[in-house]
Amino acid sequence: MRIAGKFVAGLVCVSCAFSAMAKTDVLIRGTYSAQDDATSFQQKGTSHQRFDGDGIHLSQAVLATEQQVTNDWSIAGVLNAYSDGEQRAGISQLYAKYRPLTASSIKPEVKIGMFYPALSAENTDIGWLSPHFLTNSAINSWIGEELRTGGVEFSLRQNGRQVRSNWSWKLLASVFKGNDTTGTLLSWRGFALHDLSNRY
Repeated sequence: MRIAGKFVAGLVCVSCAFSAMAKTDVLIRGTYSAQDDATSFQQKGTSHQRFDGDGIHLSQAVLATEQQVTNDWSIAGVLNAYSDGEQRAGISQLYAKYRPLTASSIKPEVKIGMFYPALSAENTDIGWLSPHFLTNSAINSWIGEELRTGGVEFSLRQNGRQVRSNWSWKLLASVFKGNDTTGTLLSWRGFALHDLSNRY
């Protein structure tokens, strides 16, 4: 049997704006687990759960920052740390974003670097996390663990309210590399439920 959840003193989320040009978020998330004899998938066991053994674990520590360099350019990075896994800390996202100020109702945006593709309406929080759940869905757990865009993403978007429409839209296209091994985890282990991110 396993019980996992937020404990009141163990979840800390701080958002700081050091200036109008910078924003930094810090998130610390803990999990209490009571585990039976099944071994975690991280130890090549049959349990789809993340932690082995009873006790309190650091399931997620995230430092995310976005710095506005000019009116049009910003840089962003996310540092993740965990109490488990082979790599305990590392950078999961690092990119530059070009978002020009324009009077047109259709707004362009360009991202360059390594970042998660815009695939989910669930994982919209910092560090590819969900603001609603402690554990990601199976597909988003896999994306966080194995899929990353390393390249360039171009998008066009229009806010429906700006043109008095009930519909907003966004069109994305990207050029990327480095995902040759995507799918290896699924063939080796199958899906798992967790909030881990792949780090560099």
